[in-house]
Amino acid sequence: MNNLGVIFFLVLTLPRAIAGQKIINDTGEIPFEMVKNTIVIEVNIQGEQRKFVVDTGGVLIVSQELQNTYNFEIINKTLVSDINKKEIAFKTVLVPDITIGNWKFDNSKALVEYLPDTYPNNCYGTDGIIGRDFFKDVLMQFDFKRKVMRLTKNPGVLVLDPSQRTRMDLSDRGLPEIELFIDGKKQRIEFDSGSGDLFSYKTKTAKKLKSKTKDNKLKFEGIFSFGVSSKEPSSSERYMIKVKELEIAGTKIVDFYSNLSKPSAPRIGAGILYYGVVTLDYQNNWFYLDPYETEPDKTFESFGFDIAKINDVYVIKWVLLGSAADSAGLKFGHKILKINGEDVAQITDGCSGYLNGYGFNRQGKVVVDYVTATGQIRSTKLMKEEY
Repeated sequence: MNNLGVIFFLVLTLPRAIAGQKIINDTGEIPFEMVKNTIVIEVNIQGEQRKFVVDTGGVLIVSQELQNTYNFEIINKTLVSDINKKEIAFKTVLVPDITIGNWKFDNSKALVEYLPDTYPNNCYGTDGIIGRDFFKDVLMQFDFKRKVMRLTKNPGVLVLDPSQRTRMDLSDRGLPEIELFIDGKKQRIEFDSGSGDLFSYKTKTAKKLKSKTKDNKLKFEGIFSFGVSSKEPSSSERYMIKVKELEIAGTKIVDFYSNLSKPSAPRIGAGILYYGVVTLDYQNNWFYLDPYETEPDKTFESFGFDIAKINDVYVIKWVLLGSAADSAGLKFGHKILKINGEDVAQITDGCSGYLNGYGFNRQGKVVVDYVTATGQIRSTKLMKEEY
């Protein structure tokens, strides 16, 4: 699902207005920001402005902090499986008042977030998720260039071109599933705005493509996400395969690497927002993409490794197999001491580094001092490579 790492298989009920209340079924244009390729908006909860993630693959979630503040009525508990296949019991509560832009929702069912206030979960500064229970029978539009989104039940307020659309239905998991072409082959793939991907194969599919493709494939080893249990997942393999052509709603995106494959269904994610105005018409089952005049840079550059803070220690998160980093002996889990001569704690900037990318990744070369699994201290110099 999203950067919160939860896969939900739930469909909750869209809240109904109180009898006699004036209904405005339109949020109007509301600002959003992209935080680590995650869509974040401001939502009014009980008269206070809070930040929420917009996730077409999720359901309404409120943080434990909100629950502690407002003591929402607990209805029952719901079991949810996280990425580590661990079941967590979530409290289900009733939130009396949620307002998104001009649109007010009453008595909304929500799960209470289990995630502890620890790194990196606490870096997002959000108080929950606005999920698919709000997107029934609406049109939802994202304009990344203007940084505004809109939910409305009135299609007449949006400018939509029939030549820029493709069929959209709901998958068995309740996510919008869109019709598109990958290298000329028609497929139906879920759109999950809680994922930062442009496009990601299923890991099993990526492995098959890897065996058939001689070139244009990248294999990584390490860890890639955490679940709501916040337990460190074991090392695994992920793949990136070069896509010759992805066609969505008449727009073609060519010669780019897919995002790291995931142990879930293939997906289109929030990365598509960089390519044009995206509209999901839940009323008539259409997905629109109105392309921008210029595309974002599709170049994949890397030193062949990434870092993460685990148990308050910075370590190698993953390594690109076959890269100079791999040849130099860097492995997942190696403790990092210094980067470019500076103590790692001084140059990673905590949450800022995690959310915005660590500063050394914007340089052309890097010197890494690290400790191997056997306790040896080593130093290696790497140049950034383009793939």
